[in-house]
Amino acid sequence: MKKNKIVALIVLGVILLQIVIPSLADIDWNVVFAEEINTWDISQNGDGSVMATLSDDGTLTISGNGEMKFWNSSYVVAWDSNRKNIKNVIINNGVTSIGNFAFHGCENLINITIPDSVTSIGLCAFEGCSSLTNITIPNGVTSIGFCAFYNCTSLTSITIPNSVTSIGKHAFEDCRSLTNITIPNNVTSIGDYAFNKCDSLSVLCKRNSYAEQYAKENNIKYVIDDSVPTIKNVTGNEKWTKDKVTLTVNAEDSLSGLATEAYSFDNGQTWQKENAKTYTENTQGVIIKVRDAVGNVATSSVININKIDNQAPTIKNVTGNEKWTKDKVIL
Repeated sequence: MKKNKIVALIVLGVILLQIVIPSLADIDWNVVFAEEINTWDISQNGDGSVMATLSDDGTLTISGNGEMKFWNSSYVVAWDSNRKNIKNVIINNGVTSIGNFAFHGCENLINITIPDSVTSIGLCAFEGCSSLTNITIPNGVTSIGFCAFYNCTSLTSITIPNSVTSIGKHAFEDCRSLTNITIPNNVTSIGDYAFNKCDSLSVLCKRNSYAEQYAKENNIKYVIDDSVPTIKNVTGNEKWTKDKVTLTVNAEDSLSGLATEAYSFDNGQTWQKENAKTYTENTQGVIIKVRDAVGNVATSSVININKIDNQAPTIKNVTGNEKWTKDKVIL
């Protein structure tokens, strides 16, 4: 009888192994262990093009190319169980969006770096980040989503870049420490209750802008900035050079400050962060513009670059060696 039981157990064990071993082979162990080391695929298509890693010091690093996943709620965000451990967020260049609910409830988040490649901030992306005191939105972001910064109670000031055209409903609601926000002339849509319960807020904007109209209609304090930046000087075109001229603009703005991308060297067609541009050829009719954070623009006088001399001298002839002499030749 005992022998029969042993044989039966052996047979059962063999059958179970035949079932279990193929199943184990089908498991993606990289995914299993990725959870343990706090690494996640957060790409929109799940193809690994955008990855996130949370280190032991509380730094969440997001890198790759393309859109971040747009989650349907805060409870399904990849790092949901680690929210309270996140203190710093670094988003590397190449990532083009911040997903819905991405950092919702990260109450210990104090710093975030957002690259110029990001063009949109999803709904509720930073809602409840109560330790976040300031944030720099890069020039390239065109929209700020619904409830994006809702209940960021420590946020004190923020500048909306010139690239933004719309601010969603409730975007900054209950940011009770927010005292200053600069809204550029390009913003043409601000949702309902965007600054609700921001009782100490003052909006800095341009006269006759959409922001001014919104502030009036919603009884929000506002300050008008109508003054253009001051272009103190443009240097670099004073002396002859054999290969290049670098124009450097020295400008300032005392009220709203200079825009993130404040400088144009082509009469406002394109804008850049750097206050200098290098020319390798003589160029006529350079017009420099400088803009402030609300959209006021100053224009320089026309600059003609004509002191690049990369042509070798012409040796017309060498004389003095034509005749016989008894003691010396002077060329």
